[in-house]
Amino acid sequence: MRSEPGPGRLALGLFLLSSGVLSYELLLMRIFSVLMWYHFASLAIGLALLGLGAGGVAVGLLPRLRRPGTLGIGAAGFGAGVLLLLGFLASVSSSPELAQATLAPFHQPFYRPFARPDLDAAAGSFFLRLAGLAVLAGLPFLG
Repeated sequence: MRSEPGPGRLALGLFLLSSGVLSYELLLMRIFSVLMWYHFASLAIGLALLGLGAGGVAVGLLPRLRRPGTLGIGAAGFGAGVLLLLGFLASVSSSPELAQATLAPFHQPFYRPFARPDLDAAAGSFFLRLAGLAVLAGLPFLG
């Protein structure tokens, strides 16, 4: 039989997990503001709020998520999500073709403030890439 962790261990675990979540949010803000336009940094804040809120709603609606062992599972999910995003960014940095396909529409040198937007098939793929990047970056906040 497993015993319940003491209040000191639980508080330490929550402190470390909360520190990790805040550090990840700051890291996302820095990455988004450097690799993409600076206002994408606010996307990191929105993703954090959305993910943490959705996780809170899930815990509130599903009583099985309130069991003692689920904090460790959520922490492991957070760590796996962060490693997944960092692995993706590392693969983007090592492959110029993948970097061109993924980040080129977001990159600042391609900014044309007075040009008419091209709303063709490329715009659809742009929005799909943006949605994919948002889901991948926001997934760890759900855990």
